Amino acid sequence: MNAKVRLRAQVLRLSNQGMSLEQISEHVARNYETLRRTFDRWEEEGYTGLADHYEEHGQKPVITDDIKSFMEAKLKEQRCWTCDQLSAAISEGYGVKVGAEGIRKRLKAMGYSWKRGRFVPAQRPSEKDLEHHKAALDTLKKGRWRKS
Repeated sequence: MNAKVRLRAQVLRLSNQGMSLEQISEHVARNYETLRRTFDRWEEEGYTGLADHYEEHGQKPVITDDIKSFMEAKLKEQRCWTCDQLSAAISEGYGVKVGAEGIRKRLKAMGYSWKRGRFVPAQRPSEKDLEHHKAALDTLKKGRWRKS
């Protein structure tokens, strides 16, 4: 448990045992007003008032949940997406400028990993195409390209 939360709980326990705020202030070496705020938080919020309240600082994230779902939909397509291509698609669709590095970090946070893209045929070539390419390969075999 956090030391501040433990101290707030101790202050409430001491108050429940009958100690005054001045006595508690001397006992825990804290300011009277700090203890007063602890009691106010306890009365307003109950047990959740004992926990620390952190406000979010800094810029709001550029990649919203809507953009995140857009990225997931794009990645489910039958094609290979790069971070630059995703950045361009987001910029075009949402008017938000996100760099490739920002896309990479967000994808990693979403649980995606990458591997080098390579060409893989979508389906098996037809028999006609196989015969045509086999004939072309036969002409390239050693000795066949020379004139007789």
